[in-house]
Amino acid sequence: MGEGVGEGDGVGLDDGEATATVAVALGDAELTAGPPHAVSNTSATSNRRAITSRVSRRLLYEMAIQWRGPVPASNHAVGRGGSSVELIVDHWTVVMFEGAIRRFENPASILSAHYVIGSDGRIAQLVSDDDTAYHAGVFSVNQRSIGIEHEAGPAMPPTDALYGASARLHADIASRYGLALKVGTTVLPHHAIVPTECPGTLDLDRIVREALEEDDMFTEADRAMLKRVYDHLEAYEPLTWTKRLQLWLAKAVGTGLPSADLSGPDVETGQPFDARTASRR
Repeated sequence: MGEGVGEGDGVGLDDGEATATVAVALGDAELTAGPPHAVSNTSATSNRRAITSRVSRRLLYEMAIQWRGPVPASNHAVGRGGSSVELIVDHWTVVMFEGAIRRFENPASILSAHYVIGSDGRIAQLVSDDDTAYHAGVFSVNQRSIGIEHEAGPAMPPTDALYGASARLHADIASRYGLALKVGTTVLPHHAIVPTECPGTLDLDRIVREALEEDDMFTEADRAMLKRVYDHLEAYEPLTWTKRLQLWLAKAVGTGLPSADLSGPDVETGQPFDARTASRR
């Protein structure tokens, strides 16, 4: 779970919130492609940041984010104090999805995260990416990072749906901010910043691996076949241009241009080259 503005002891949720019921999945009408800032933020950053990570377009197209913010003013800072997003900090909630969101909506908590991911794969955003969420426990890190909470804990193992949604979100953030996703540099567990057990058993290597995977519509056998085709085309390229030259010369002869020496085999068939036949192709 995220910590406040500065360093300090971890702040957990009370037992009542720990038993909160997960909300019913929202209908399509309540889902948006992102928070209100998404269009301007994406367009503004895509032109000035090179995408250095390999991001699957399929991953991005399948992601929908529900805007649940903004959180109270006491729980975040407007802007980033001139800093840019350089890393992602991952957390686990320990409590259930709605319990985590309620805590971030409580003005007294002085806590927040940019995103909360549910065990069912839904994603909620509470703080704009352009603003500073209070999640890492060190304010300067908050200003340079995106905080992501995952609905998991000692009694809630991370689910496949959660991992898939987190991979899509990491890929999206990487594409918008030019981050080369790598655990330990641009993707950090909360305990790498302050002493805490967070994010527990959450597998950051898996999240990054899935975020960087190519579109899995191709199997390994498909990729091997495509590689063989590519290698063949690379080898065939010089023959292609030679064949074009032969055809051009054949047409030149047929239109009365000066004759040329067309002796030698047809590079395509291996048979003796016949200018009359070739000129009709």
